[in-house]
Amino acid sequence: MRIKYNSNADYSLEIAIRMSLQRALLNEISSNLRMVAVDWNEKEEKIFVYFYFDREVSEENRDSANCVAGEVTGDFDPQTEITENCIQLNSPLELPNHQCTVYRRRE
Repeated sequence: MRIKYNSNADYSLEIAIRMSLQRALLNEISSNLRMVAVDWNEKEEKIFVYFYFDREVSEENRDSANCVAGEVTGDFDPQTEITENCIQLNSPLELPNHQCTVYRRRE
């Protein structure tokens, strides 16, 4: 199996995920969002999106992350599983590495 991006263009999986997330993040960046990163498992058709927040993760932050994940879900085949993870990681703690970072605030 392979994750398929719903587009007529032929993009690499990383570019398709980046484009989808960057579009979905428009108007969803809050002041306490430090980073949005993504990992994927192409064989299992899974995409994992990580939202790292400075300070407590509010219900509004969770709703926003859920909206982003929903937008991304619409860009891929229905069998692709998208999972969002909201994580409190206060500055100046170091942010972890992932396969791809799509947003990182300047600190």
